[in-house]
Amino acid sequence: FAAYPGFLSNASRYAWYMTVYNGGSQQKIQMEDATGPTAWGAKGEASYWYRLAKEYDDVYAQELGYDFAETEYVTDYIWLDTSVAEGDHTTLPLAREFNDLGYTIWRDSWNDSTATVVLFKSGRSIGHAHPNQNSFMVYKNGVPLTGGTGYLTGSENFKSSVLSNSI
Repeated sequence: FAAYPGFLSNASRYAWYMTVYNGGSQQKIQMEDATGPTAWGAKGEASYWYRLAKEYDDVYAQELGYDFAETEYVTDYIWLDTSVAEGDHTTLPLAREFNDLGYTIWRDSWNDSTATVVLFKSGRSIGHAHPNQNSFMVYKNGVPLTGGTGYLTGSENFKSSVLSNSI
């Protein structure tokens, strides 16, 4: 954390904005190389959120930690600092721009079951780049209504890139 102060300070907000609900479970919006539904809450994931909560006094990271902690998984609690309050992500604004990632995300509500979420990608990429600048995704009720961003594969029928001056 000392080498890159603030680098992960928005990680919890990004996680909440990139979450949709499908059948009552939290799932990550799939971007770049990711395909198929992926649930949040891998074994041990809570400890990462607790560490970020402690480092940045981040109430939304603390909320994620509490959401994903499993009582039988002792390492979930290594970084838990109970002096950090638990946040309520439903108080966050309905739209957020993540300039460092080139993503803008809009939601019509934080309602777990009926929200519409629109993500637009335009900007620099982190790591390696994909030919998907100016692409978008739309989710309703946790279900993607448009194809994912990233490379077109045989398993995906619809991509959503807006291209100009292309042959």
